[in-house]
Amino acid sequence: MKSVLITGATRNTGFGIARKFASEGWAVFITSRKAEDAKKAAERIHEEFGVPCFGMGFDIADAHNAGKVTDFVHSKGYVLDSLVLCAAAQGLNQNPLTVDIDEWGAVIQANVTGNFSLARTVARDMVETENHGTIVFIGSITYRDCNVLRSAYNASKGAILSITKSLAVDLGQYGIRVNCLLPGPVYTERYDALDEETRRRRNELVPIGRVSTAEDIAGGVWFLASSNSGNATGTGLIIDGGVDSINSGRY
Repeated sequence: MKSVLITGATRNTGFGIARKFASEGWAVFITSRKAEDAKKAAERIHEEFGVPCFGMGFDIADAHNAGKVTDFVHSKGYVLDSLVLCAAAQGLNQNPLTVDIDEWGAVIQANVTGNFSLARTVARDMVETENHGTIVFIGSITYRDCNVLRSAYNASKGAILSITKSLAVDLGQYGIRVNCLLPGPVYTERYDALDEETRRRRNELVPIGRVSTAEDIAGGVWFLASSNSGNATGTGLIIDGGVDSINSGRY
């Protein structure tokens, strides 16, 4: 049985990705900053799909202790076939003129340094076990189409795509493929708090008529992580309903 670990997978997009792999018969590992949340999410997936599913507490910003993730996987008798890096610091409402520099840097620490640290830790394990696995980063179209007051987040997503390409080049000799899924707006629990008119307006701004769902993103991640994507590596796959193709009209 193949196995995958998805960070930040207790709800929304990450949970949808975990469900997709479970539906395909993979053993699933879930991480969250709160161990109890990860364990509960794993139990839900196991009950729904019947595959082995395990949850553990891990903060993606904890770059010096990424090894405890692979130790946990080994303790359950697995070596990862795929890693999906979904967890991210959001960096909301950071006015560049006033944001505390440590708060700004914390977003980079989590989204860039933390993701790189876990990716290389899993890659080392794949190399040692001669397992030709896959790594999928979750980026964002904000790597070039920036959100307002989120400069650290936007910068981190640009870095993630660059890291994807760098690792694809450096790890290709070991048979490890590294790709990046680049979502646009995705329906999450935050949308449930919006009024009907606001939800309608947000959907109308997307050329295809609706924001992406967790299932949309999960399908793209599954494609990149599985053999369906062949020898694709170093690629950035956009799934955004066409948002990245829009000219804002501000020129």
